[in-house]
Amino acid sequence: MDALSLSRSFGSAGNYWRGKLSRLVEYYRRLLRSREQWVGFAAQSLFFNPYLAAADMFFVHPGAIHGVVSRCLANFWAALGTCGIYSGGRDEVFKKLGLLAPNSRFAVLAACLTDTAYGFILNLPGFVLNYKLSGCEWMASVVLGVKAAGAASWTSSISGALFDTFRALDSDDPRHKARAPAWVRWAVIDRVQLKTRKKLIWISLAISVAATAALYCFAPGGLLS
Repeated sequence: MDALSLSRSFGSAGNYWRGKLSRLVEYYRRLLRSREQWVGFAAQSLFFNPYLAAADMFFVHPGAIHGVVSRCLANFWAALGTCGIYSGGRDEVFKKLGLLAPNSRFAVLAACLTDTAYGFILNLPGFVLNYKLSGCEWMASVVLGVKAAGAASWTSSISGALFDTFRALDSDDPRHKARAPAWVRWAVIDRVQLKTRKKLIWISLAISVAATAALYCFAPGGLLS
């Protein structure tokens, strides 16, 4: 009887973990097929990757190889969903603070400060981990991570605006259009058809990849300099 009970317990535990694994696999299958995920990835990449490549080479100084590996790791995590977590978390924070659609100078300033703090807190652990995984020592990884997070944190409002802009480029939904900066709505969204706007998203991603690679290769101390 005890052996039977033990067998049932192991069987129940096995079914539980198989169910968990199955749901996890299904979640990532949906995620990697989600257009919204890749549009968000393109939005994060447009400015963030070239800027952080330049910060690595001219300010943080982890070394070109460490910088390349850490940036590749950052993009791998982003592709697995961290860019969506960043965007969704940012929206939740802004909703709670009433800053989702700032309509005064004070509200815009508060939104920028919130974005900066949010970006630093959220990015710091990832930077430290990526530098460590790229081959740096722990103490060096912490120092480099703080420097990189500091360099990146002020760009959080830019990243947020890009998320909103790319979402608007990929949709004719009035709610998404309203979140995009006014000059983008005037210059692009209200003048360019949706089909063409969607192409601009992937063109911008290709430009970002090329610019990031060029910085790591040709900046002083770069891979090919």
